[in-house]
Amino acid sequence: MTEFSTAAVVYDGAGDDAATALWQAFRAVQADGIRAAGLLNPLDAQGRHIKSRLVSAAGGQSFEIFQNLGSGSQGCKLDGGLLAEAAAVLRRAADEGADILFFNKFGQAEIENRGLNGEYLAAVSAGIPVITAVCRKYLDGWRQFCGGEGTELPPDSQAAAAWARAAVRKARP
Repeated sequence: MTEFSTAAVVYDGAGDDAATALWQAFRAVQADGIRAAGLLNPLDAQGRHIKSRLVSAAGGQSFEIFQNLGSGSQGCKLDGGLLAEAAAVLRRAADEGADILFFNKFGQAEIENRGLNGEYLAAVSAGIPVITAVCRKYLDGWRQFCGGEGTELPPDSQAAAAWARAAVRKARP
């Protein structure tokens, strides 16, 4: 039986601290020789994450994921087609034997069974640990998604890296 191994860096506010923690944890485990991959929001010069873009953490490829709805629009800007292009990075990394996958966040789209939901499920079904960020307002949805089996972490890179290392050790045969 495959063990379900997922963690969420829980944040309040804009989530810049969680995005930074994920990037730093990614770099730390990669430096340890762990085959880490994922899609993360890039950080600007002030350390704020750029919500409209995802970057392949291992390869550097950048993806714009928002559609331009105009300045007065109140609708969801997320473009499912553009997100699907980006998601190919995660599927490829899983197929190529990644030890762990980093996801930029789990949010409303995933709660509604959209977004990167398929990639989350494929990874954990294959026994690949997954770490993401979750805004506190979506925490109940994330808990439901992972059946209460997920680990909740503070927005701290050392805590995220420690969890990632331990999850990879448990997942390796």
